[in-house]
Amino acid sequence: MNLKDIINTNIHYIGEILVVVFGVLIAFFITNINEESKRRKRIKQILEIVKLNFITDINNIEKEITQINEMEQNITKILDPNINNESLNDDIKISSLVFLYNQPTIEIQKEGYYLLKDADFNYDTKKNKIVSEIITLYSFHISNIERQRDRVIRIAEKNTFDHMQDPWLSRSFNTVEGKDKMLNYLNDSINSDSFINEIDYMAHWIFGNYKRTLEDYKATISKILERIKQ
Repeated sequence: MNLKDIINTNIHYIGEILVVVFGVLIAFFITNINEESKRRKRIKQILEIVKLNFITDINNIEKEITQINEMEQNITKILDPNINNESLNDDIKISSLVFLYNQPTIEIQKEGYYLLKDADFNYDTKKNKIVSEIITLYSFHISNIERQRDRVIRIAEKNTFDHMQDPWLSRSFNTVEGKDKMLNYLNDSINSDSFINEIDYMAHWIFGNYKRTLEDYKATISKILERIKQ
């Protein structure tokens, strides 16, 4: 039997095979389309959460920076060598003591970050470049902010420990007697080198590194937020 006879004899089998192969290809194509649609929908849902996280972070950072700037106005006067600290008003003097014990409580919203990082989808990095950018910026800025925040907290805790024996009580902070004790202590110590050095060291970290990391993060997510909204 020659080749022509073999083909003629099995032509119907070849046709059936082609139909099956064609059907499998169509099914595979449809499945890919459905999976891609699901991935896009999931990415969009997560980016909406990221958007809300960014908005919350921006609002919290703005409040934190406002408080830092208010502290800086008072602390700058205390650290100014041209100003006699004894002439400062009572509120500024008390702010110096409160400043030593200041412990920032800001927390970066991480829900969207964790969802993007742990999401079970294979996204095209070229088509979804912003996803990779968000994961990268989160990884960098979260660790940076938390490192600087925790350093400030450790310094504040050390200051608290060092001043535990000071002749005033925190529980009487808002009483007339407690305020008098605090002011008497400050009037005696506010010009001392040790007290000024403590203030200066705390100022270095809060007004420098900590504040800068917050500003950098806010500027970065503000740009990403505009792109997500488009």
